[in-house]
Parts: sequence; C-alpha cells; structure tokens
Amino acid sequence: MKKELHILLLDDDTIEHIKFNRALKSTNHKVTIAKNGSEALDLLTTLTPDLIVMDLNMPDTNGIEFLKQLNAGNNQQRIPCVVMTTTVNPRDLEEVLALGISGYFLKPLRFQDYERRINLIVDYWSEAESIPVTS
Repeated sequence: MKKELHILLLDDDTIEHIKFNRALKSTNHKVTIAKNGSEALDLLTTLTPDLIVMDLNMPDTNGIEFLKQLNAGNNQQRIPCVVMTTTVNPRDLEEVLALGISGYFLKPLRFQDYERRINLIVDYWSEAESIPVTS
C-alpha cells in the first residue's frame, strides 16, 4: 500500500522546484524545499522527511558536503537520499555511493521523461516498508 511521503527537495534551482512539484501534482505527497545543504541540515533539526531528493551542485554547502554532515549526525533512522544531477562525474558518483545514497540519476531533458522518473522513484519509496537501521 502506498503511503503519502514527506519529501525534502534539495536544489538551488527555482525551475527545478517548479518541475518537481508539477511532476507530483496528481499525488498527495508533501514537498519541502531547501536551496542548499546548510538550509537542509537546519530543516532536519525539526523535520524528518521520508525521502530526500537532491542535486549535488549547489552554492554554500553542496550535495556531497551535505551527505557527509548528514552521515556524521545522530540520525536514529536513515533517510533515503536520491541524487539527481545534470552531469555524471565519476569521482562524484564514487563519493556519493560511498556515502550511502539510495539512488542516482541524470535529470532527463524532456519534462515527460522527468515526470516519469520522479514518479517511479517516489512510488518506489512510498511502497517501501522501512529502511533498516545499522548500528
């Protein structure tokens, strides 16, 4: 059974915020937006999203630094993080995989492809029971 998700979208691009919300317009998922890693870390002191969808290239605290700080925190439950980006940098991919991301994809150019990809990811996580916690 699908559950409504609270999704933290971590991206500095306002157009990306509009596209993401438009892609999910027919769902009941709640989206909270952070424009950089520092803002997201601040939000996570009072917010526990079900899923984080994030870009890597942002001002201030970028996606990789955000993941490092998130992993260094005392999170009792691991929040799945899916990286969406416009380019594939093998070093970035290797680093974020080592930091424990749950998924990685290139942002499609056509909106229909983008919408399909976002909905596939969100549907997957809305059907997941829970993420195991490792000690």
